[in-house]
Amino acid sequence: MGQLIDHIGPTGPRALRAMSNAVVADAIAGSSWSLPHPRSQEEVDLLAHLTTIDLPLNVDDCDEYEWVAGDSSLRVFRSSTTWEVLRPRQQIKNWVDVVWFKGAIPKHNFTMWIANYDRLPTRSRLAAWGLLVSASCPFCSNYEETRDHLMLSCEYSRDMWSGSTASSSSSKMIPNT
Repeated sequence: MGQLIDHIGPTGPRALRAMSNAVVADAIAGSSWSLPHPRSQEEVDLLAHLTTIDLPLNVDDCDEYEWVAGDSSLRVFRSSTTWEVLRPRQQIKNWVDVVWFKGAIPKHNFTMWIANYDRLPTRSRLAAWGLLVSASCPFCSNYEETRDHLMLSCEYSRDMWSGSTASSSSSKMIPNT
């Protein structure tokens, strides 16, 4: 039948009232199976299969388990392998040095990272998620508030960007004397 978790699903241990680290011997009471009444077809199939196995099992038989991470099975759990399966490496983005650099402010890093992936919680995204908010830009009220509109095309934002770049370019360093 293959792996039990694949056959019954992720709710299998709860449905069978078994700990996730349980072994076959934990499901045997004396000379019979100690499992709850099945509630799904998969559980019925499992119990039907188990009735074909003679009990008690030989005490010399060892229960075996394996940890499957991605396509490879492991005999021991490794968090690094699990992390690599859950968060596979991607090609390094061309903007990585702009966002993640030594001395940067973490809050600004995170916001820039989210903006690069177009995941800012703008009004248009919140409205698309079903929240009862107006999708229009709060600054100009002419267009939907999207990342591109908010950062680049909104008149108010353009004035703010030009004002901040003008003030930073006009300030001069005064040498210490």
